[in-house]
This record gives sequence, structure tokens and C-alpha cells, in this order.
Amino acid sequence: MTFYIKPPQGTVSLYKLYEEAEVRLQYLVQINQHWGDATKISRILTDNPSIASKSECLIEGSHKDQISHFILRFACIKSRQLQDFFIEAETQLFEYRLKCGGTETLVCCLSVLKRHTQHSLKHQKLSLSHERWLQELLRITRQIITSGMILCSERQNCSHWLRVPWTVVPIMVKNHMVDIMKGEAEIKCQHLLPLLCSVFQGTLEFGIKQLSLFGGDLFDDKRLESVRRSLYKIYRKIQSNGLTLQKLTLTHRDIETEAHFFPLCMQQLHSILKRNNRLRHHERFKYTLFLKDIGLPLTENICFWEDFYSKPHCTSASGCTHSWAGNDRKRYVYSVKHLYGLEGGRKNYASHSCSSLQACHPQPTEVRGCPFTSTSAEEVSTLIKKFVPHSTNILDNVLKEVVLGRPSAACQLVSASQVFIHRQSSQSCETETSSKVVNKFVPEREILHNSLNLSSERKKFQAISMHTNKDHEEWKPKLNLSGIGSKDCSINGDARAVIRSENIKYDCKGKKDCSSCHSFGTGPKAGSEHLSESSGIMPCDIEDLYSLLPTCSFTRPSHYYLSMKQEQGVIQSNN
Repeated sequence: MTFYIKPPQGTVSLYKLYEEAEVRLQYLVQINQHWGDATKISRILTDNPSIASKSECLIEGSHKDQISHFILRFACIKSRQLQDFFIEAETQLFEYRLKCGGTETLVCCLSVLKRHTQHSLKHQKLSLSHERWLQELLRITRQIITSGMILCSERQNCSHWLRVPWTVVPIMVKNHMVDIMKGEAEIKCQHLLPLLCSVFQGTLEFGIKQLSLFGGDLFDDKRLESVRRSLYKIYRKIQSNGLTLQKLTLTHRDIETEAHFFPLCMQQLHSILKRNNRLRHHERFKYTLFLKDIGLPLTENICFWEDFYSKPHCTSASGCTHSWAGNDRKRYVYSVKHLYGLEGGRKNYASHSCSSLQACHPQPTEVRGCPFTSTSAEEVSTLIKKFVPHSTNILDNVLKEVVLGRPSAACQLVSASQVFIHRQSSQSCETETSSKVVNKFVPEREILHNSLNLSSERKKFQAISMHTNKDHEEWKPKLNLSGIGSKDCSINGDARAVIRSENIKYDCKGKKDCSSCHSFGTGPKAGSEHLSESSGIMPCDIEDLYSLLPTCSFTRPSHYYLSMKQEQGVIQSNN
């Protein structure tokens, strides 16, 4: 593992510079997208031949590895969104390399880190804060080497520990992984990996600040500027999955109907907001950015929050007692404008990524993170029952992904289920429409002929479904098909048979009161499970969703929604 403290030297062509940075960017997107699923990460090069054919820039510690890293570091200087992604994805790549490497790799990494840190302190022009960071980094590196932590074979039961300033490991402090005493965090041997990841992230953040302060002529070089712009365009295209809004202008009144297509994390926030008319600060921050990303204009976003915050609040549940009146109104309007980059530092904020939500560990009274990581399997089961089709084994597979710690895979299955439902509904509507058109123009005699054929088909089905009654040694019909071909069901007259996977299932709006439905049942739940509860949608198994998973790939909750709208034809792909 390398900490990328010392910039590379040498000569390289502009084309190679751009090509290697592009390959690394694509690889980082894949890492970030599949984070949490080690199997998928290990198959990135296998599943993406275009990346594998030019993967020399991904060989750890190589000259091309350093060049591609520093070019992407330069490319993200002017974009806060790309910068946040770059820091997050590079830290994930570092952690993945750390887990794959052995003790020898770790010893070599720390020795190189010590040498490069000493070189930078002596020869580089540094800001005061960056110099202090490197000095602290050098102290921590020496402490790790001398404590014997890197040579420990049983980290879980090891007694090695060291102390570092709590500001070095803010994420570990946030997640209650360490004990703090007099401003210092006590790091146990079992937490060596999170410590190194925190140190890497801090080093990268200071390195980007250092480049922005002392980049000098780099920002005046037109060749590098063209490379930077091209890389940023590629990042935007990959991150958005090629989706752009087409003739879709959302208003604050549309959110209630569109919320059905939101991912589970945002549906949770919307439900809490509807129930309490308030959201806590961090929850409101996340939901506002999500609404911004899916296409809600600034004025409509303000109106959206005004509608809820003008209503009475529920103090005990929401934790927020502010209203839209007086100074509170000005504060809320300012905060929304700030998120749109129109107030304060004029920073145009991006919505939270799936990986950042998954890493969030909310307090018991908060709903801030990903439901697939911050709630139990039983709670997830309750939340997603309305997403999955009727009579499927998809729910079990979603829960399996949750238990295995693969939240992105679980969310992909839920998204694929919704896509399946939409496609089946569309096909059902098209079939119904076409049948109405045919029946309108078909002569009466032909309709009578079709009904006679239907009656004969019923007899064939009955003949096929005969079986022996062992008690009386006589043949009896296995299924009662008397309802098919007749005008009415015994209750409503709305009957249809669905044949799939060699199973026949009957549907009737009469449900339990319909004797035909009960006699037609094929299993113990035949009297209670009706496909009409799923609006006539054919049941599906997990295999039905495998072909849909590639189209359900997203890295942000907003991309989940945009993918669903693309499926509906409301927006189009710009690929």
C-alpha cells in the first residue's frame, strides 16, 4: 500500500497521461459501486475487459500507479463532488489492498511511508497545518513499527495498543470504536486497519489542499486543463449512469406521488416527514439534496419544506420544534439556497452516495443511514414487503444479502423487483388494450366459435389433470375447471387462469367467499394468495431478476429514482 506522499517524476506523453487516469477513474467507480461485496470487487477486471487490458496503472506502487493517482488528484481540485468521490474511492482501494496484502506488504508500506514523510518534511514547501500533520504521521508510523503491532498474528486477542490525537481518527470516534482520554484515542491492535485507513484519508485530504495552494503553473497549463475537463466529463457520465432529465419538471406537489419510486432510504425520510411534519437537521440535509438531485428546482424545494413546516409539529417524535414563521423561515430558506450553491461559500453540494449512507451509524432516535446497514433483518423484511412481487423468494434473497453485509446488492434486488413489476404491468396493459381492440371488430360468430374452443380446452385440461383416488380406486378430476369458459365466477364473474412454471393458479376478486377459487387451489395457501393482490402481475423467482441487475446499478439514491423514471420512459439515456 502506498500513501502517495511523494509526487512522481519523469516524462510521459499527454495521451498516456490521460489514458491511465481514465482507466483508474473507471476502476475507482467500480470499487465504489460494489463496495461491501468482496466477490464483485475481485471480479472487476474479469467483468470489465476494457479496464483489464490497460491495468498497468493499477499495479500497486508502480510508476503508472502514482501518475494516474496524482493526475486524478489534480482533476478533482475544481470540483467538490469529484473530490469527495476521489477521497472516498481511493480510501476504499487502499483498504482493499490492505486486506489483500500480508504482513510483509504492511511492513514494506510503513517503511516507505516513513521515508517519504521525512523527505517531504525536508524538501517540500508545506503549509503549517500540512507540516503538523506529516509530523504527527511520522510519529504514528514509528509508534506502530516499534510497538510490534504489524507483526502480531492474533489481533483480536492482542494487548498491543497506542495513542493518537482523536482528530486523526474522527470516523472511529464517531462509530464508538475507540476510548478517548485527554484528547487522545486509544487504538487497540484489532483496529490497526481502520487506523491506517483514517491516516490515509487524512493524508490524501491534506495532499489535495497542498496542491490547490502551491500548484502554481499546473493550473495555467492548457494541456493539463483539457485533461482535467475530459476526466470530469467522464466521471459525470459514469456516475449518472448516462441519465439526464428530459422534459421532466418536478414541482413540490409531485413529490407525494413520485415518492413511490424513491429508494428505501429516502422513502423512510419521506414517511417520517409526513407523520411528524418535521425532520432532524441531518435528515433534512440529506433529503433536500436528494430532491435537488432528482430535478426539484430551488423555488419548489423551498415550497416543499414550507408546506410541512407551516403545520403543527410533533415534539416527542420529530425532535424539531421550529416552524416556518419569523427568523426560522429565513434560516431554512438560507440553508436550502446554501445547498444549491447560492449562499455562503457558493459550493454546489451533491447528494449523498450510497457508500456514505452505508457508513453512517445514526443514533437510536435518528434515521440517517442506509436501512440495509442501520436496521435489523426483521425491520428490513417489514420495510421491503411492499416492494417485492407476490409469492416470490426474493425477500429471502434480499435478507440474505443484508446478513452477508452487502447492502448495495440488497438494494439492487429491490430495484430489480420494481423494474420487473413495471414491465409486467406494462405488458398486462398492452395485452388488455389489444384484446379490447380485437373484440371490438371480431364478428359475433367468431366470438361464439372461440367460446366453444375454450370449452373444449377445458375438457382437455380436465383429462390431463385426472388422478387416482387411492381410497376408492377411481379416477377423479384433480382440479375443478368448471369456472373457465363460463360467463361468471360464483361471486364476481372476474376469473382468469395464469399458467406458469407448470403450475396453474386461479384468481378471483371473490377471494375467500368464492368456492371455485378454493377448489382450484394448488397449495395450502390457495384460498388466501390471489394474484389480483398484485394487480394481475405474474409471480417471479430470483432467476427472473438476474437479467435486470445490470440495469439496476447505481451509486446514489438519486440514480435509483432516475433509473426507475428511465424505465418508465420519462427520461432518456444519453449514452
